Amino acid sequence: MNSVISSERQSQQFEYPPTIAIEGNSAYLRLTTEADAEELYATLDANREHLEKYQHFQLAGITPESVKEIVKRTVASIRDGSRLQYRIIKDEHLIGNVNFYELDKELGTANLAYWLAKDQQGKGIAYAASRSLVDYGFNGLGLKKIKLEIVPSNIRSEHLARRLGAKLLDKDTRIEMVGDRKYEYRMWEIKRG
Repeated sequence: MNSVISSERQSQQFEYPPTIAIEGNSAYLRLTTEADAEELYATLDANREHLEKYQHFQLAGITPESVKEIVKRTVASIRDGSRLQYRIIKDEHLIGNVNFYELDKELGTANLAYWLAKDQQGKGIAYAASRSLVDYGFNGLGLKKIKLEIVPSNIRSEHLARRLGAKLLDKDTRIEMVGDRKYEYRMWEIKRG
């Protein structure tokens, strides 16, 4: 029985579109593959200081080998249906990421996360990429609600959440310790309209 489930889950990777257009933008979304590891490492490495302010993971210890392992696990979670992750590509360069994690198609729920290289911010790319994935989530996957966890100091992400139609869940916060850093997240939710 497990081999049947495993085979079915592995084939799920192919139900997702390999690319998704980003309306009104020259960038596009490309489904994550193991071939992304080298360029992903280079983009993360160039943006360590910027991303560590808002990301729940520390980039200080990443290496090309550790990124290859992370990408391999990500591709496995795409296959098993628990995550859907796209790279944001502009001028054929990886400039960011947008994904659904804790994806549950039976319950119709997912959490949305994204990041963008510092030099690409302020151009509407993060919003457009997120909007494209949210639209696919509601219209292509049949999701009913999508949550975002945002560090309160990340004003741009809170603005982006509002533009996506998300509402702040007043009493719903999460605190996470990563090394010596404390991250407090406020929860936002987008419901299928």
